[in-house]
Amino acid sequence: MRLLIITSQITNSGGVSSILVSKANALIANHNFDVAIASTNDSTSDLFFNLDARVQLFFMKTRMNNVFNLLHLKKEFQFILDTYKPDVISVADNGLKSFFIKKIVGSTLPVIYEIYGNASSFYNGDVKGVKSKLHKIILKKFLPKFDVIVVQNKLFELPISHQNVVYIPNFINSVIEKQNLISNKLIAVGRVVSTKNYERLIKVWKEIHLRFPDKQLHIYGSWEDDIIVKIIQASPNVYLHKPVSDLKKIYADAYMLLHTSYIESFPMVFLEAMSFGLPIVCFDINQPNIVLNKNTGYVINLND
Repeated sequence: MRLLIITSQITNSGGVSSILVSKANALIANHNFDVAIASTNDSTSDLFFNLDARVQLFFMKTRMNNVFNLLHLKKEFQFILDTYKPDVISVADNGLKSFFIKKIVGSTLPVIYEIYGNASSFYNGDVKGVKSKLHKIILKKFLPKFDVIVVQNKLFELPISHQNVVYIPNFINSVIEKQNLISNKLIAVGRVVSTKNYERLIKVWKEIHLRFPDKQLHIYGSWEDDIIVKIIQASPNVYLHKPVSDLKKIYADAYMLLHTSYIESFPMVFLEAMSFGLPIVCFDINQPNIVLNKNTGYVINLND
């Protein structure tokens, strides 16, 4: 079986890149698949995660800055199809251009559409106003054309009706370690951006520090917002680290995971932390949560 995965990025340290690399590696190692990945938005070919060397990579040049680039995008896709000759295509790019891929490919190949991210950002396309309305119109017109739709959460509500919706949650390779009960390190893992709500985390942390001055907060993630970074760096016992491709040692040496994001779907970091027995403290963000309150962690009201 020759599988072509289409995604927006495969080189960064994000959760989608992590799960796609894990899927590709597992399909090759355990199921005798031949896998290729086409990236639509990467600006580098340097991979963050360890991808099996047998995976063929295509880095596309066309950017969907306007609708006129759709023709160029179609030509690039056709080149990849002619070169790789897949048996099936899986689309893990949830941007606007992704909805046109089944139309470009036609009925000759089965095309799967994998939804990553929460329902709100998927429906609205992380845009507002006219762009959001256009996104919804295109989504409702073209999404039903895909052969299979894959969701990460059983309770994810599609804005369309489709007869072939499959639930496939994210996964990790194995349960390896147990929680370090004597550690003084609490961790947060994720990009330092506004949606991750680090400002609120730091506000809470200052109160924690007053009661437990020996505790340390270690944050692992790439950063795009210098203002948030300055707030973090000015806080007591808080340490900001670049992303780490293998977090096993970090989880094994931690006491607890703190996660204050406003928006999530199926965070890989939750699965990874749970595999090490780490309790998770997160907000209730009004959608299905894989953290069970007072069981695998603590789910706090968003307004508390």
